Amino acid sequence: MQLGKVLAQIALVDAADGGETLVVLASDHGGTYGRYFHGKTFADAASSNWYYAPTGVWDGSTYYPPTNATYNQPSPALQPLVATGNVQLSYQSTAIEAWLIDRSLAKLREAAAVGLTLPGAAAAYYRRGARFALWGTNPMTPSERRWWKRHAADTVDAMASDDGPDVVVLLRDETTYGAYGDHGGANEAVQRVPVVFWSPSLAPGRHTARPFIAPDILPTILAAMDIPLSSPVDGTAHRLVGDDDGDDGDDGD
Repeated sequence: MQLGKVLAQIALVDAADGGETLVVLASDHGGTYGRYFHGKTFADAASSNWYYAPTGVWDGSTYYPPTNATYNQPSPALQPLVATGNVQLSYQSTAIEAWLIDRSLAKLREAAAVGLTLPGAAAAYYRRGARFALWGTNPMTPSERRWWKRHAADTVDAMASDDGPDVVVLLRDETTYGAYGDHGGANEAVQRVPVVFWSPSLAPGRHTARPFIAPDILPTILAAMDIPLSSPVDGTAHRLVGDDDGDDGDDGD
């Protein structure tokens, strides 16, 4: 209903001004049902489930000291990682990402090994330059392992930036530490999200030429509008196709 209202207003603008508007519906992530929830359950526990910063942290322009309960009241399920005494900051949702104090190779591997013991852990990685090294995995269902094999490495490596985490622990499907309905991992429910491009002259169809990822949205929009890129981007432009192009179907990505 709401989309219909938006499109109706767009049609009025296009009729008055000429031309046509390209509408893009997208999401940066999906959500997952937290069937297996390992966070605290008391009122207002969400923020302290998500964040742990025992050395203090800047959040925007505000500094929160180590005594602040929001950032230093972790879930008991996180205790093995807390007990290493080497966590500067961690973020928990449907993945666990940790920034360490001591980033030596031995400590990176220690944190990854501990991460793999946490409830619901599927796989643990530690940072090695511009990529992450896999420490190990736990048993997964066949569908979890198929998705993990195809997509986990690329998803984790996308976090390998100068300010990215040192250790990443991916969690199994329907598992979360942050909230019962959460996001943020390499799970299929989180990563598989719809992206829709619409305009009056664009034929209906389903793009299947190659997998489409969120960084592809910007270059695809610019290409559709014949606007050249002014600087390098991570994504790739896709040609918008419809049924009349003979390129629809389902490639499973």
